[in-house]
Amino acid sequence: MGALGQASDVPTLGDVLDTTSPGTEGTAALLMVVAKTAAIFLVAVLAELGGAYAIWRWRRHAGSAWLIGTGIGALFLYALVQTFQPATSFGRLYAAYAAVFLLGAMTWGWLVEGARPDTADFIGGSIVLVGIAIILWGRNLTL
Repeated sequence: MGALGQASDVPTLGDVLDTTSPGTEGTAALLMVVAKTAAIFLVAVLAELGGAYAIWRWRRHAGSAWLIGTGIGALFLYALVQTFQPATSFGRLYAAYAAVFLLGAMTWGWLVEGARPDTADFIGGSIVLVGIAIILWGRNLTL
């Protein structure tokens, strides 16, 4: 049942989490879209951060020239991989990706540069994750 007791084609959050009930083919499809989106975001964030970091290292730390080519290639891969996203709205997709980038940058800083996130980083990152879900899939779910 949808809002105010009316029938709805929109799956509820409970429907999405329960893939064992009959008639959950739409839910399984939605979960596949979520998984594909997340996988592409992961590849994209690694390519974007890796590319930007390569150029950063070249410029800030007098790195070798091969870092420029590596950085440009990785940034091109980032842009290319995003075109495989199932989302059809460029603006919404990149708004959600901005949040993925923020979380990825914090993680990169922790793992690569040793800048451990603090409580504010974890709280802010959690809020960002909720925002990603609302932007990309909020129209398809009811609570």
